[in-house]
Amino acid sequence: MSVSLLTNFASVLPAARAPFSALASQGFSGWLHGLFFREGARGLDGSASDDLFIDIWWLSVFFFVVLMVLMVYWTIKYRRRPGTIALPSSSHNTPLEIAWTVIPLGILAVIFFRGFHGYMAHAVAPANAIVMDLQAQKWDWLITYPDGENSALKKRVGDKDVPVFVMPANTPVRLKMHSIDVIHSFWVPDFRGKFDVMPNRYTSYWFQGDTPKPDPTNEPMKFSDGTEFKGYEDHWVFCAEYCGDSHSEMTAVIRIVPEEVYKKTIKAWGTDGLSPVELGKRMHATRCASCHSNDGKTGTGPTWKDMFGHAVEFADGTGLSADQMGDDTEFANYVRESILTPSKKIVKGFPNQMASFQGLLDEKQLNGIIAYMRSISDKAPAAVPAAEPAKK
Repeated sequence: MSVSLLTNFASVLPAARAPFSALASQGFSGWLHGLFFREGARGLDGSASDDLFIDIWWLSVFFFVVLMVLMVYWTIKYRRRPGTIALPSSSHNTPLEIAWTVIPLGILAVIFFRGFHGYMAHAVAPANAIVMDLQAQKWDWLITYPDGENSALKKRVGDKDVPVFVMPANTPVRLKMHSIDVIHSFWVPDFRGKFDVMPNRYTSYWFQGDTPKPDPTNEPMKFSDGTEFKGYEDHWVFCAEYCGDSHSEMTAVIRIVPEEVYKKTIKAWGTDGLSPVELGKRMHATRCASCHSNDGKTGTGPTWKDMFGHAVEFADGTGLSADQMGDDTEFANYVRESILTPSKKIVKGFPNQMASFQGLLDEKQLNGIIAYMRSISDKAPAAVPAAEPAKK
């Protein structure tokens, strides 16, 4: 487990103690639930998983006690004594063998069907669910909302900014999930849901957040029309399938908010009216920041800072000169090729692990990324001042 992941967990521990204390005040059953789960399940149908887990735990405790008591009793009763001939072991007992076969089979059948019912409850969404696309990649999550928006919100956790996905309360949301590289697993502990995200195919998972809880540790949500809403509770997203070096850093946040706040947030994320540089900045924050920094720091991939106008060397010994990287056409072709066929030119010192974005970005988004990369370089062309109106 990485140091930064430990830091991430440490940052949420203080908030975890209060729900545990609240559950403990409900008696032994509440204390036991808090010991295993920290707090109650959030969202629709999450409590069914908790109930099944606790029932299996009690079943295990029961059989453990019964078997240990019988083992101690029989050990004492049938121990070998001096001068006593040991009784021969029984070779067959039909009623006993039927009992220890049929009873466990019946118990396991009940557990299976309860678990299967819980699985299907999360896999089959209601007909009125909002459908969103979820894309997994090393090592980030991206959700595309129905009108094409991507979340522009980030939350600082340790030394990393993780995406925040705003969702409406008391509304079913279905995620159509796919991966662009390896197998990932979308896991929201608070919703008791964990589903694999596969390359080259879609999987589905749905959830419904309950009434949102205020969270004073989150900043209020402000909008351009002057309205302001308090901060709301976050639900953490993790990857539960090992996917490479930064697997433990593949986190995100689902924030359940009132429907009014959700609609205002989605409207504020719209890309209409954004300049190419502003759109590129948005694309970096939502899709590229997990691997490429914009401030010169080395990440999983090369930094975008000062890339334009500076020479680059590739792993095969070739490269592009500063003049080539400073030419608009040459630079645009290089960036485009690196996004659509990233394995063609690998920057020296970095592994070949970026997945292709072929078909995932349109021309407007590609041009925005190129424009933004140019704008954050010390070689960026100076802005041309607007012409003064002619004097009459």
